[in-house]
Amino acid sequence: MRKRLLSCLLTICLILPCLLTACSPDPGEQRQDDRFFADQYHTDLDYSQMEYEHLSDQAFLTELRAVRKLLDDPANAEAVDARLQELEEEYLRVNTMGTLAFIRVYQDVTDEEIADEYGYCENLLTEISDQWFQLMRDALNSPCGGLLEERLTEEDLSFYREYEDLPEEVFELSARETDLVNQYQVASSQEFTCAYEGRDLTVDEAYDAYRSGEISYRKFQGIYDSIQEERNRVLGDIYLELVEVRNLIAEAMGYDNYVDYAYAEVYNRDYTKEEIRPYLDGVKDYIMPVFQALEQRTYRESDAEILQEDYSGEKALDTVEPYLAEMSEEMLEAFHYMREHHFYDVEVSDTKYGTAFTTILMSYGAPYLFSNASGSVSDLSTLIHEFGHYNQYYWHPAASNERDLSYDLAEVHSQALELLFLHHYPRIFGEESDVVEDSQMTNILYSIFTGAFHDELQQFVYSTDHVTREQINEEYDRLCGEYGIAVGDEWDWVEIPHTFEDPCYYISYSVSAAGALAFWLDSQTDYPGAVEEYLEFTALSPAIDFQDSFQAVGMDNPLTPEYLEELADTLMEELELQEPDGSRHSAA
Repeated sequence: MRKRLLSCLLTICLILPCLLTACSPDPGEQRQDDRFFADQYHTDLDYSQMEYEHLSDQAFLTELRAVRKLLDDPANAEAVDARLQELEEEYLRVNTMGTLAFIRVYQDVTDEEIADEYGYCENLLTEISDQWFQLMRDALNSPCGGLLEERLTEEDLSFYREYEDLPEEVFELSARETDLVNQYQVASSQEFTCAYEGRDLTVDEAYDAYRSGEISYRKFQGIYDSIQEERNRVLGDIYLELVEVRNLIAEAMGYDNYVDYAYAEVYNRDYTKEEIRPYLDGVKDYIMPVFQALEQRTYRESDAEILQEDYSGEKALDTVEPYLAEMSEEMLEAFHYMREHHFYDVEVSDTKYGTAFTTILMSYGAPYLFSNASGSVSDLSTLIHEFGHYNQYYWHPAASNERDLSYDLAEVHSQALELLFLHHYPRIFGEESDVVEDSQMTNILYSIFTGAFHDELQQFVYSTDHVTREQINEEYDRLCGEYGIAVGDEWDWVEIPHTFEDPCYYISYSVSAAGALAFWLDSQTDYPGAVEEYLEFTALSPAIDFQDSFQAVGMDNPLTPEYLEELADTLMEELELQEPDGSRHSAA
């Protein structure tokens, strides 16, 4: 089993003033006090006390080679086991330094020095991970493997024993991939302009000129199209290079194309791109009509002032905390740890990268939550989403070998918590809660169809020999028609960061949102029971397959068209929706 070692820096990425009516939790509500999780190690340090240190591979590799020389003599078993444990601590330290660099890159996209350092960390980790996993495999198969085997779990043993050496050419390709992703992040953060009567206008400047009557709408549209086309060219050319590099990585790893490789090795999915096809068709047939019907209503509600309420920073945290206390003492413990040790950044900032993620500082057993807040009500749901990841990390800190976490499963942890929190919205938002709930549910359904949509687009890209930007633009346009949504601009696909940074990730948002809705459906008739169901689900081993996880808690497989059809019918009834009038909507 060969894992994409760049995913060792595991992130779950990947894409909210005072309350109008502030309400306290109802003390009479059922509180979930039963324990679902086992205690874990978490550092007592504050995030501010963590300093980044530039590390080298020399000491690690020197010790690794020294341990390898001891493997043939069974008399060295205890010494080998002790030194392997010390090496694992050093391996986790390298990983942790890379994660610190990663967080700081996203906190300040203008800092080229830390961006270079993060690239260095990724390449370093790629190299030493391969050597470390080889050593653990060989140690298990040596006369000194007995003690090591006794202290490892079955998942550990399976991982190491099945590990295959990383092909030599992958090191250079992975370094090139990292460089191209960094190029994209810099380029996508830049303002693109169009020359007009001796000055360079951004889209916002052109729009202001149109609103003031300085230019006509036709001229504004021409400027807009010119800027978007240039943005598509610049970012698209970087993407084409990424596609070439990634397909070469897949080929070196024994796969026909990167989609097959990513499904199997990067995201550990329990289905192939062929097996997901009925689900994709079910999204078009059953979910899209529900989304269109609900979006018609949310469009009419889009001017509601509550949607622009600022829930960035500490306000979001203060709002969420008492309701978590109702739901689970264990979730509250994780939340208190996060706040008390400052393992979060949820403020508005012009220098932060426009995304949200949760990762873990492995050496410290400390998850970290990041969000570039927008200053609107959506920051509240973003916090809840990311805390779903945070809570799971808190109770399941990743070990050096744990690459079997299903991203599909991880996104259920986050999206199901968002949906369960809708139960508390009437007390948070009062009479305007329906508007916020509609917005939230629209976002969940949006995740289902956009996840399917962009997965289909990437399947096309990575399976088309020498694909061009023009072909991608045309396929994007075609898929818009197939999904029954309006074509905005054929160039819009370059606005999806995951397409560049986490290729083939987007389907995880789709299948997980479909699965997360099962918890919401159960919560309509038995909210405490649904919360307990969710906690039981979150407590499952990270190594469990996505579809098996639903079976383990007695729920339906969310990948079947039959499930999607039943879900769509129930949503239409529960949300009191009317059949859509045929209007079209944007895919970007």
